[in-house]
Amino acid sequence: MAACEQRLPDAAQPPGAAAATEPSITAAPIADDNGQWKIVGPDYVTLTVKAPAAQRAKILYRPVAGGDRYVELKTLDAPSSSAAGEFTARLRLPADFAGDVWAEAYYQDGSERDTQPISLAATTASANQGQPPSGDTAVTPAPPGSSTAPGSSTHAPDYSKPPPLDKSALSDEITGGRIDHASFQNAQPDIRIDVNVPAFQMCFWQNGKLVNVYEIGVGRKDFPIDISNRKISQIIFNPEWVPPDSSWVNKDPKVSPGEHIPATDSRNPLGKIKIPLGEGYLIHQSEKTADIGHLVSHGCIRMQQADLIDLAKKIIAAESLPVPADKMQHALDSDDRLAVAVKRPIPISIRYDTLVVQQGILHVYPDVYARGTNTVPALRTDLAAVGVDAQHVDDTTLSRMLDQANKDQEYVVAASDLKSGGGLIAGHAEPLTSQNKTSKYKQPASHARGTRAKTPRHARKARR
Repeated sequence: MAACEQRLPDAAQPPGAAAATEPSITAAPIADDNGQWKIVGPDYVTLTVKAPAAQRAKILYRPVAGGDRYVELKTLDAPSSSAAGEFTARLRLPADFAGDVWAEAYYQDGSERDTQPISLAATTASANQGQPPSGDTAVTPAPPGSSTAPGSSTHAPDYSKPPPLDKSALSDEITGGRIDHASFQNAQPDIRIDVNVPAFQMCFWQNGKLVNVYEIGVGRKDFPIDISNRKISQIIFNPEWVPPDSSWVNKDPKVSPGEHIPATDSRNPLGKIKIPLGEGYLIHQSEKTADIGHLVSHGCIRMQQADLIDLAKKIIAAESLPVPADKMQHALDSDDRLAVAVKRPIPISIRYDTLVVQQGILHVYPDVYARGTNTVPALRTDLAAVGVDAQHVDDTTLSRMLDQANKDQEYVVAASDLKSGGGLIAGHAEPLTSQNKTSKYKQPASHARGTRAKTPRHARKARR
């Protein structure tokens, strides 16, 4: 296992977690039930979410041909019956409606619970194609592959469930080509974190909007970080380190696997803060600035101290955790250990996407773990998925574009230039992170920007 420290027993459920009854969802009327599919009538179906003590609920739908994508059918901001703890929605389903339907219930303490899904399919559509009665909703599911809720604009994706791990959360395939930004807000616990390993980027989202993009270092090629969905449930200031049983540790005679090395010990590499991700994987402080933008760790995410402190403070403030400012500052100024339990585990998705069309700009990132992602067929497929027809660019040109990405730089070109047959002429190389600026890359003068040298890379990307 390529992890930064030995796996410890799972911690107990953090204080404040909801002790609510598991929510459930039902549909009526049901015309037929064959054990796998519940067949609903041609007109309207009433979906009832039973979630005692919940404040609001979302009803979600994953089409049978939609892969991992889903759409939001209805958001219910208040229960229809508080005493019974029920939320109801009356929907008219199209003839081709078939897939899993489930609900997410949200509670006062910030926790969230999912119902078990039910498999629904509609019979032939009703001849009545008029407007639904007042209070009812006509559902027009997005086509397979869409992640946008019906009736919503394409720039407001629902990040309550993560996109596939081979897609950047910034990809136009996910966002529809526009990313909403917002300043951080206290006491707003709807947060999630996305990492794209080849881009050395960590995105912090709040209420579905992008708040911060941090630069990171990640696991070495022989100790890669796990590409997976994980949860953050704890933040530890001045952490001890428990070395894993690994060649990374065994070659060092001063360290023994399973040993508990305190924060004050010079052998402890974790720095001021560690954020466990499960199975020994961590977010922790970088040893040096040059760690950022490189493969440096034993399977963990490294951040500069200022960024890591900022991330920790945002999590604590978003969840209104009972950590006074003076207590936190004392932990930062001393070696005293402070463990903070998170009320609502925060989802973090660790992704691997080397070909990202972001707000109309193609970013070719290096295939740092040699997963075979930077190929001409893969590039054509990803471009086609966001409506870019690159038929005017031959395979040789596309291959040369892919070759421009290396351990220090990415290749950047406007998708519109590819449509018109451009590519190598219109595109240019950029350093992967601010720590990669010593790499030898050349930017055509026609693409120079007057504020380029003063603008951090993540800020430039956020505006694209």
